[in-house]
Amino acid sequence: MVPGQHFLHLKDQLGSEVGEEERDYRQNGEDDLPSTTSGDGFPERKNVFLDIDMTRLQHEAISTRGEPLRGNSFFYEDMRERGSHPRTKDSRGGDMQKAPEASTRWNLVPAILVAVLRTCTANPSSLVPRKPPVLAMETSETFAFKMVSLALQFVFLARVLYLTSVCGKDFRKSVAQCMSWPRRVVVSCIRKESAQEHVILLEVLRLRVSIAKTCNFIFGILLVFVVATIQINMLYKIDRWMNSVTTWTNVGLLALFTFGLLCPCLVRPSTLNFWYAVLMICGAAFLSPWHTKPDEAYTFSFFLMVFFRIPCAILCTRLSCAILLNLLFFVVMASRAFYEADEFNPLLKADVIISTECLLFTLTLVCTIALKNSLSRRAEMTIQRKNVNSQLSAAQSLLRLTCDAVVEVDTDLRLTKHSPELAAMLLKGGPCNLDGTKLTDLMPPMEAHRAEENLRRFSENDPEPAQAFHTRLVDSCSSKLCVEMFQVQYTKTDGQYCHLVGIRDFTDSPGLLVPASSEQSLGNDLFEDTLRRSTESSLDMDTDSNFSTASGYDGRKPQTDMRVHAASAPVDSVVGMTVSELFPAPHTVHLLQRLQHEAIAVQDRGEPLRGNSFIYKELPVCFSPGKPTEITGSMQVLMTGTGPKHVLLSFDEPRMRSRSKSSSRNSQHGLCQKSQGTPAQTAVESLADKPTLKDPRHASTQL
Repeated sequence: MVPGQHFLHLKDQLGSEVGEEERDYRQNGEDDLPSTTSGDGFPERKNVFLDIDMTRLQHEAISTRGEPLRGNSFFYEDMRERGSHPRTKDSRGGDMQKAPEASTRWNLVPAILVAVLRTCTANPSSLVPRKPPVLAMETSETFAFKMVSLALQFVFLARVLYLTSVCGKDFRKSVAQCMSWPRRVVVSCIRKESAQEHVILLEVLRLRVSIAKTCNFIFGILLVFVVATIQINMLYKIDRWMNSVTTWTNVGLLALFTFGLLCPCLVRPSTLNFWYAVLMICGAAFLSPWHTKPDEAYTFSFFLMVFFRIPCAILCTRLSCAILLNLLFFVVMASRAFYEADEFNPLLKADVIISTECLLFTLTLVCTIALKNSLSRRAEMTIQRKNVNSQLSAAQSLLRLTCDAVVEVDTDLRLTKHSPELAAMLLKGGPCNLDGTKLTDLMPPMEAHRAEENLRRFSENDPEPAQAFHTRLVDSCSSKLCVEMFQVQYTKTDGQYCHLVGIRDFTDSPGLLVPASSEQSLGNDLFEDTLRRSTESSLDMDTDSNFSTASGYDGRKPQTDMRVHAASAPVDSVVGMTVSELFPAPHTVHLLQRLQHEAIAVQDRGEPLRGNSFIYKELPVCFSPGKPTEITGSMQVLMTGTGPKHVLLSFDEPRMRSRSKSSSRNSQHGLCQKSQGTPAQTAVESLADKPTLKDPRHASTQL
């Protein structure tokens, strides 16, 4: 049978023989086709393939109905007809088939012509155009990929545009910093670093050395396991998964890490760049032809980036070294991509390999820069924490020199640890532990509220979170100790606010806030500060040269003939009572005298009377003997016909308290400056509906 007759036979039985054989081929693959042997010993499978391919040509010709016949030509070579073409031996001893004669090739021309003629003369109604097959699964997957990827791209770009519009200033600043990076690098190389930058650099180097020693230990353990697997393969005579050169390179790296573990002093700031160069050269050697094959080199480059290039960045102290040594990996892979292109996977062309190496090069440099910046920020935080700790230690040392006890309280005003000094002050012996005790619980109830407000007066952003005030503590014998508290608020590393409180007992000695001459010098600035600190809301009076006129009253004792000039119900019974009898605390008399002295000094200078109103809180008063009372209100200087010699006190309903008159002499009180600028007459009218007291001085009273 000639090839043309065989082709026509297959065409006539297209729906049965050829179609079934082609379907079997599609389902089972090439190796599952029936293989029969011709007389010359060659399988007939190639002839079947030829016939099927020619049938496909016929189908394509039929599907071009109404269109001009395509002028496509198909090239083939070494196509043989079923016949005797004996094999011969080539020079290497293998089988070699003789090339068919030229006349044999031309025997297929009639078959092709017959196929074309039958196609042109076929019944048009029987010719059904066929479309190329479309895989439904592949089409749906493509559509899903397009939709999902486009949606994600749209969301990402929309978010970027939004952030750019909202944070445009920050974005432009970041771009400007990136653009000015080369200039900043050049400037940093030229100019001399400051002392602070030098300290930060030393701290960064210390961190690099510490992390490098840890990485040396970790990678040494990993290499021990790698070498152990090689030894096991050798022991059981299993094929090794790496060649001999790579094996010895791993052994050399293990020796290097072992040497670094035995001699840690070799890893120091001055040798970091040296070890970085050694390790990077070893990593680039793994990409050489002596270690990896071309197909393995491409995959191994990703492995080296994860386990060599990025971890070794901890040793790099200069960005120029990182660029130079990472460029070595790029050069090795690019040279292999060009000189060994035939040995690479056909899909891994030179442009793919080079673009991948550029991406890895950029990613490694970004990680190196990010690591450098991260270490710099960590070094700055470490230095700042050391500075804060040193400042806190200095504050504690200073407080211990001036105070009897120094305690630390948290945001709830509870002691963070036991203080033996405070326990000794309060006569708390035995197994007493003050840890967790609230500081205000050690005070009298009358003082606890005011002290708590003083301790909590600072805000989070207060520029000067420090103060001093007077209060009292109660010891184990129920005795009240007059103490001064020096408070400093600071923030811990976890963001919690704490208070460092120094406590000094001045029951038997003058306090540090009150000078020794405060009893005689009423205009002294330190005494004014004492009065301001000894109140709940603190005194805020003007401390200018106006008070210097009061210095002429040094050596004078507080006047005791000051009396109440007028009072409203229900305290009208105190009219005519001396100020010393009404106010048991001597500081109250000093306050009244100072207000008058200031007003008289202002009048002598020809200035108008100030409309200052001063707030007081829980001021001890005795409206009747043996019945102590506390009042809260305000006081203000009044102008009379004889001058500013009256002080108006306005207060709320008096509140009784249960304590003896003798204990009230240790109470602390003070004033706060109220709203400014209102005249005295207006203040009197506004307070006319409240109980008032007036205490003028007689003409014989010395000023």
